[in-house]
Amino acid sequence: MRKILFITIILANAIWGTKTAWACSCIETPSPLAAKEAATAVFTGQVEEIKMPKILTGSTDTMTVIFSLANTWKGPDFKTLKIHTPVSSAACGYEFTVGEEYLVYASGVDDFLQVGLCDRIVKIADASADFDELGHGLLPTALNNQDHYYLAAQSLGIIIFIMVLWIIIINKKKK
Repeated sequence: MRKILFITIILANAIWGTKTAWACSCIETPSPLAAKEAATAVFTGQVEEIKMPKILTGSTDTMTVIFSLANTWKGPDFKTLKIHTPVSSAACGYEFTVGEEYLVYASGVDDFLQVGLCDRIVKIADASADFDELGHGLLPTALNNQDHYYLAAQSLGIIIFIMVLWIIIINKKKK
């Protein structure tokens, strides 16, 4: 009798007691102004590159998305910007597409901005309501650290080239 009761309870729970569990569920997306207030950075930009982690260790791994910015409303004033999002949509990661333009509301700190599926992210083609509320953004003017390293490496390369050229010219004159 106990076995029958136990099996009946298990079957009843399996049939009527289960609820759908979502790995990532979001509350209602905030309005553009509320999202801007809560965000660390608000910008429009085109996805230039998506860098996946070299080794995937779990659903909390993040990919790096590199944007070329067109306008900013809040946050860093860089021409390029990196943001992070979980690799998996089950962990609330947002699936960006290289070449696509987005209006992004990111949180975090300036050197580690992040977004997720529950954040306000809008493709530019669908962002007219957001632009109506946000107004016109500013053009980014500053170079970020990555740009500074690139310029420094480029300058160093030019200096080395000039020095090698100068040494070659000096040696030819001595002959």
